Amino acid sequence: MHVRVQDPSGRSLDVNVSNNNDGSYTATFNGSQAGAYALAVRFGAEPIPGPTAFTLWPGPTDPANCLFLGLNSNYEEIKRLEAKATALWNEHRQTRSEVGNAPLPVPVWMRPDPAPGDVEHAELDLDLKYADGLVGGVVGRRFRFRILARDALHNPCDATAQFRVTLNPTGTAVGTPEPVLAEVAYEGNGYYGVCYTVRGAGAYRLDVALRQGAGLVSMQTKELAFSAAAVDAQSCVVVHHTHPGDQPECRSGEKIKVLLSLRDRYSNPVGKMDGQLAGSFYTPWDKCHNEGVPFEQPMHQGAPGCVDPTNAWEPDEHEPDLVVAPAPSHGDGVYQVTIKAYTVGPHVAHVTCASEIVYTFSFTVVPAEPMLPNCKVVATSEDVRLCIECDRRTAIFFSRQCGQAFCDSCWKVRHSNCHRASHPRSMIGVDDRGRELGEELACGILMRDAYDNNILHLGSDEPVEARIEFHEYLPEPKARKDVKAKKKGEPVAIEIRSLDGLLTAVEVLLSDTVSQLKRRVFEMDGLPTNVQKLVLDGTQDMEDSKSLKDYQVMKGSIVDVELADVGEDQQQRVPCVDTGRGVWDVRFPVQGYGQYCLLLQFGSHPLTRLHRFTIEAPAGPPKGKASQTKMLDLTLELEDLKGRWAALSPAEDA
Repeated sequence: MHVRVQDPSGRSLDVNVSNNNDGSYTATFNGSQAGAYALAVRFGAEPIPGPTAFTLWPGPTDPANCLFLGLNSNYEEIKRLEAKATALWNEHRQTRSEVGNAPLPVPVWMRPDPAPGDVEHAELDLDLKYADGLVGGVVGRRFRFRILARDALHNPCDATAQFRVTLNPTGTAVGTPEPVLAEVAYEGNGYYGVCYTVRGAGAYRLDVALRQGAGLVSMQTKELAFSAAAVDAQSCVVVHHTHPGDQPECRSGEKIKVLLSLRDRYSNPVGKMDGQLAGSFYTPWDKCHNEGVPFEQPMHQGAPGCVDPTNAWEPDEHEPDLVVAPAPSHGDGVYQVTIKAYTVGPHVAHVTCASEIVYTFSFTVVPAEPMLPNCKVVATSEDVRLCIECDRRTAIFFSRQCGQAFCDSCWKVRHSNCHRASHPRSMIGVDDRGRELGEELACGILMRDAYDNNILHLGSDEPVEARIEFHEYLPEPKARKDVKAKKKGEPVAIEIRSLDGLLTAVEVLLSDTVSQLKRRVFEMDGLPTNVQKLVLDGTQDMEDSKSLKDYQVMKGSIVDVELADVGEDQQQRVPCVDTGRGVWDVRFPVQGYGQYCLLLQFGSHPLTRLHRFTIEAPAGPPKGKASQTKMLDLTLELEDLKGRWAALSPAEDA
């Protein structure tokens, strides 16, 4: 009796045949491989009819022989090559269609429905959103690994095994108080696919167990870490805000502090984003630049009551500040956003992370409390007109040298060079012409804060007090005709710093007296000599009777002009009335001819000198016959020009 057995791999096994001495035989062999076996039985040379095949099934799953397979670098490499091959295939297919050839067959990895039992092709069909489930990674992704179930003889098991895969937070996970139960599905040939998704960042413990009977046998335990996903703008939370509400108001230069918790779409805090966070603004100046409109609306020329003192001064452009810094004391992923804006108007602040806006805050900047040194004196008379340079803002300064009227901005531009820096400016409607004694002058004080914003409403009950300080011109002593001044030495260039802090270069002789230098200051600044106090290089007071040589004045020396002690009898309180438009109206009579100074005090703030101006006597009639004849000719010529202008038609006038 001969028995032949072949295992599933085609290998012949050793078979032991024994005679039972009762007409039957027993054949024994060791079949360790599960699968289909081939069987052949013959007696001598004659085959015995009967079954020719049989199947051995795998035994129970042995936890010690099971394997765990993650998506390692080989899987990623396969996906990369697959993507490259797909691109080449598409290119080749397009080339064949252009020349009219038959299309190429679709590769296996591009088929939408892979064969159910083909595990390898099904694995290749997974896209890159899957991550290795045995390593960990970023929350929200689909994690995957496989279990190869085998019995005690290392045979792949069938679908009868029951696995339980859980992820238990270890105490530092966020947003997932309950364990994560993974999905386990049999894929064939002993492979079980495991998929799970973790939404709470932190540390987890992966537990894989096999159900045997009524209990579970632990097979694998692994510590995994999951980090937060990308910052999601909809999930970010404001922990604290110093200016809550919709479009809140804040004062110019005031700090706005926001505690912002950066979170992903699963509400996990996102930390360590220092280098990727940035801030940006949309300010009133941006609107001016983008839309091409002026910062302040121009007044209507020629309209009655067109004087607009607040239009005379444009605020300087102050760039807003936005700083984002970590705030670890308030928790992981919390950042402090500090915002400071200075220009009055609506602002929009953005916090961006990796070029994506994650937080937007809209607010309105209002003026801060008045800063007296920044307050401006404006004219409110009918003599005020538009600036000759920009033809938009109100003109407030008049230059006798130029014969033109400018607004503040254009004055700074046109008089910033060395040739015009010494041009004295006159306030239109205040000190631009001679005045009669007792004539009432009117001017306005435009309240401004520390960042040059016009304050239209003070919002405070603190009193506003204005004073006028007057220094009368004293007649200068006439020089004796029999004494000729002798100029000795070469001129020396020095600088004189006025009360306004402006430096002016002048040339003097060392033989000049301090009294003569005060006369030069009077000619430049209009400050009477009797109220001047000159200080050399900020340390040494200068006496009138001494010469500059006595004080060792040299090239580059700086002489500071200060005001001598002024008594209260030289300061007069004048009415100061709020007009309701941010301008306080001040009126005072002409006491005499000389230099005036307008002083302002607000609440507990110290008395501040705002503006110095000179009032001169009106010019009298010309003296001498020739001068009177010339004045008459000019008067007749002016009347003739007025008559011609009145005779022009409207079209010619335009």
